[in-house]
Amino acid sequence: MTQIRTARKGLQQKYLVYLVNLRDQIRKDPFVSVSKVASDNRCPFDLVPALIDLGIIEGSWSTGRNWIGDEPTYQMVNKMRRQAKENRTGKKAKPEDLYYGKSRDLFEQENPEAIRVGSGYIHKKTKRRRWCTIFTGTLFNLKFKIYKLK
Repeated sequence: MTQIRTARKGLQQKYLVYLVNLRDQIRKDPFVSVSKVASDNRCPFDLVPALIDLGIIEGSWSTGRNWIGDEPTYQMVNKMRRQAKENRTGKKAKPEDLYYGKSRDLFEQENPEAIRVGSGYIHKKTKRRRWCTIFTGTLFNLKFKIYKLK
């Protein structure tokens, strides 16, 4: 289970008010902009995907959203925060399959000439393309350069 930080004073109340406002807006108009409701309540936009993952909201902006969960509570706020944290960490985690559909070990076996640079590879045998300046000028006191790939 993902650990979340202890909420600062008033954060849970703020998120509870956000959930109540979101539920009321969705009940009035299923096609309401949830990002607008989030910005009006000064809440992050990634809370709505967390609510969808938890099964509290269903639908999308094109089909309309429905509130299918219970009434908003502090337990719902904690679940929403925990799910949003899991979603964020899931996006940051780099998958092992960055090497053209192969594992890293298999990719290195098949491409021994590749040099590891950061999280990618450069192949020695391929001719590298470089940017070359073809024109430098000034227009209305703004300097500019035009480059060409060779």
